[in-house]
Amino acid sequence: GYLLAPSRQIYICQDLVSAAKKQNSEIDHHLLTRRTKYRIVRHADFTDADVPRIRDLYNQLYLNKYSVHNPQFSNELIQLWRRTGLLTLIGLISPAGSLDGVVGCFALNGVVTTPLIGYDLSLPQSLGLYRMLTSLVFQEARDTGCLLNLSAGAAKFKRHRGGEPVLEYSAIYIRHLPIFQRAVWKSLAGLLRNVGARVLQH
Repeated sequence: GYLLAPSRQIYICQDLVSAAKKQNSEIDHHLLTRRTKYRIVRHADFTDADVPRIRDLYNQLYLNKYSVHNPQFSNELIQLWRRTGLLTLIGLISPAGSLDGVVGCFALNGVVTTPLIGYDLSLPQSLGLYRMLTSLVFQEARDTGCLLNLSAGAAKFKRHRGGEPVLEYSAIYIRHLPIFQRAVWKSLAGLLRNVGARVLQH
């Protein structure tokens, strides 16, 4: 009973075995396991004292670099995720002891997705923080036996690691609305299906 409207193009990786053999994935894994001095920390190693830094790393990437219209997470929400395990946190600790990168993953209905990812943008890109974090996310999906939702953006980066483009839809309930508002929503959804979908795919 919901109206479906295309909202964005995301990237799904279903064959994680083949994805791991792609050249870019192998470079990411090599960087994480052999070339870096960073130490990987798992969920149980995080404390509430790490929460402001986790939030700062996310904000640097998603709010400061991209858009303030991305989701904005409070310290309280990140604390809740950490304490309850609703998100599995994985981080990269530098030799100096600073948390320089973090991801937060969860699995639902056989799909792993990562609503939280961030790293210190003031550090040199040559460190490969984003590449190492991506490798950790792929590893998490393989360990849980799930396919991987890589979300939207960075299309070339994700395609080179086995991501396949898929349209994501918003489901909108309109049956309770007045006739005029239902008509507007139906027209908008039709426009998005007929024109917007092609734009998103392009």
